[in-house]
Amino acid sequence: MFAATLKVYGDYGWSATNLSRIATEGGVGKSTLYTRWGTKGKLLQSAFTSILDREPASSRVSVREWFIADGEFRLRSYLGPYRNAVLRLALEFSISSDPDLQKIRQELYVTPLQNAMSSLRRLRSEGFIPADTSIVRMVDAIEGSIYNRAMWVSSDQVPKVLENCHEYVSIIVDQQLRLAQVSGDLLLSPQEG
Repeated sequence: MFAATLKVYGDYGWSATNLSRIATEGGVGKSTLYTRWGTKGKLLQSAFTSILDREPASSRVSVREWFIADGEFRLRSYLGPYRNAVLRLALEFSISSDPDLQKIRQELYVTPLQNAMSSLRRLRSEGFIPADTSIVRMVDAIEGSIYNRAMWVSSDQVPKVLENCHEYVSIIVDQQLRLAQVSGDLLLSPQEG
């Protein structure tokens, strides 16, 4: 059911997605969806969080490890089997004030990044990162490179990009940490990253 939900959302967008269309795509009765989820927002949130589940950090991880894991998660979600839905979410989130879309993107993408940035700011205030280092610019460079790559890769190149995902993200992270003079060995705690 979740795959059908993301396919419909990816193909039609928020305003044209409805439980009837999802039920048809998923081969189930509309009443089943209403009984289980009630609204398209709740179903879409369940679909995104179930299929694009983030692995929480179980122990302290280095800044480098966190950015690589986050970057791989983003690139794989942007280019994976639910590419249309994920990219549509990124676009519609920026132009819609719908609370369901806001909640989905917040949970999957924004909150983990905000937590890491908070941790980086703490490390900077404690003197572990140079005081003149812009955390926002460093994060924007890493995240922006990954998003830009996903937006412009042609469909025939997706398998190759995914095959080299770890290497690509590692190079970007290492370059940005080096430019910002940030040690990739600094540790983030699980709740921060």
